[in-house]
Amino acid sequence: REPRARNLASRSWAQLGNALRIQADFTEAERAFAQAELALDDSGRSGQLDRARICDLLASLRRDQRRYAEAFQLYELAIAVYQRLGHWHLLGRTLAQKSMVCGEIGESAAEMRLLRRALDLLDPQEEPRMFLAARHNLILSLNESGRHREAFALLFHTRPLYLQNGDRMNLLRLRWLEGQVSLGLGRIEQAETAFREVRQAFIDLELSYDAALAALDLAAVYAVQQRTVEMRGLAEEMFAIFQSHHIHREAMAALLVFRRAAEMEEAGLELVREVAAFLKRSRSDPGLQFSRTSRDSS
Repeated sequence: REPRARNLASRSWAQLGNALRIQADFTEAERAFAQAELALDDSGRSGQLDRARICDLLASLRRDQRRYAEAFQLYELAIAVYQRLGHWHLLGRTLAQKSMVCGEIGESAAEMRLLRRALDLLDPQEEPRMFLAARHNLILSLNESGRHREAFALLFHTRPLYLQNGDRMNLLRLRWLEGQVSLGLGRIEQAETAFREVRQAFIDLELSYDAALAALDLAAVYAVQQRTVEMRGLAEEMFAIFQSHHIHREAMAALLVFRRAAEMEEAGLELVREVAAFLKRSRSDPGLQFSRTSRDSS
């Protein structure tokens, strides 16, 4: 077959592989990407772009598989092609994707550096949602790194983008981020109001994992103020809700540790943050074990 037909087939296989990845069918995704590689003719400029796109999509699979070193290598291959061919928006897109790996492995400085580079290159007119997602992740990373005022300033300038892309989930993410930045700035009442709203919205939508994380942010407010009675009530309510929504075993174990600590009035800010960090990591890795469970249940 001629190169154009081969590369059309290659693109189709790569898109199928990505769709299978999203459905967590990693075995079939691997097969689809192998077919994409076999079909590809990367001898010309368009073939090189297709090669970069396959690398980009395959890196997302490696990220989901937590094969982070391979994901980094694939992103670097795609970055080199986009730089050489002058596709700046696609380069920005790939840098933003690569930053997500840095975030998952706790490299916050590298994550922020990549996000800043990505935002300089991304075209907000071409992909407004990607641009907003990169801004959102940068604000979150700044706030988690203790740079609360910088996060607040960027959030202020980003608010119109959330409103323009104003579907319910984007507006909920905005409200949640407002709460997190408010907590970082010590604006406790504003943070509490935001976390209550977001938690209830996620419960209503039956998004158990997000509701658990928002509830833990609310628990952080209670921990700062040593409101042990409210903390205990929140822990009981969380556990009952998430028990009925079939959250995986290790996440439930982490919530159980939190509930027991709350019952004994020993659920401090450190434990709240530890449980929240675990839930974020275990969302994409249900096999991850919560290290406190064995100590606290013994």
